[in-house]
Amino acid sequence: MVTKGALVVSYVVEPFLQSYLSHANPPSAFPPPAAHQQGKAPNPLFAWFAWTNPLYDNEFVAAVEESIIRLAAVAKEEGLLIDDPPALYGNYANVKTPLVDIYGENLTRLRALQAKIDPNHVMGLSGGFKF
Repeated sequence: MVTKGALVVSYVVEPFLQSYLSHANPPSAFPPPAAHQQGKAPNPLFAWFAWTNPLYDNEFVAAVEESIIRLAAVAKEEGLLIDDPPALYGNYANVKTPLVDIYGENLTRLRALQAKIDPNHVMGLSGGFKF
């Protein structure tokens, strides 16, 4: 990848303490209810690649996606992936990630709230995932 303009290849794992939700009063949008179970704290993985040549955009994006799949497989084999399927952290999710993969069973309720509170989709003007 260096010959194709790679500047940075970085991975960060943010292990959450198992007690991180002990103070929360559900319901909440994230994480999905399954992640609220004891021993199910998500460990967000952030992959960040930076490159200079736009001719290789598709190749670098594919490399990021492939590397995340490989890392998740290794983590699962070694017993480090405790939530299956993993709770995805929306701030780190790929733009192609379906909303249900981030919000799980909360998605229907979130869409209803969005329709009630923001029927004109004003918040959608700021970017991000669209409900």
